[in-house]
This record gives sequence, C-alpha cells and structure tokens, in this order.
Amino acid sequence: SPWVVQAAFPGIPGQVMERALSADGFYISTGSACSSGSHERPVLDGLGLSAAEKEGAVRFSFGSGTTQEAMAELLEEVRSVAGKFLG
Repeated sequence: SPWVVQAAFPGIPGQVMERALSADGFYISTGSACSSGSHERPVLDGLGLSAAEKEGAVRFSFGSGTTQEAMAELLEEVRSVAGKFLG
C-alpha cells in the first residue's frame, strides 16, 4: 500500500518507539495491519529479517488527508526519540 511504511530502528525495540511517539500524540504500530490481535509478524518473516530487525520494526500508516506538515512533525519526533535512545 502506498499509505503504509514499515521501518526498523536498530537498538530501539519497536514497542519503545511506539510508546514514546504515542506520548507525543503520534500513533504507530508494531504489528501488521493484517494480524490484528496476533503476535505473529508474517510480513516481516516473509522479508527474511533478523530477529533484531523485527524487534525494532514499526508500521506507520497514513491517509490521503495526511499533510506534509504532519509528516515533518512526525519525522522530527522520530529523530528526537531515536536521539534519546541511541545518543
């Protein structure tokens, strides 16, 4: 989907990134959209990612109403969170 971006942040567990961004009003997910309620990660498994890459993976979902300003704010917050955990 052109509205979904999967990213991994080595050294930062996905759940940590998810909680940190949520505290600032950005809501992302560590699971696949197709696996709601499941702890399985079939998409990441299919990509052949390592356990460490899967642990740091998060999913960003956007919509047609997502503005460039909102994207810039999200990226700035991702940089800030990553900086806190990776120094």
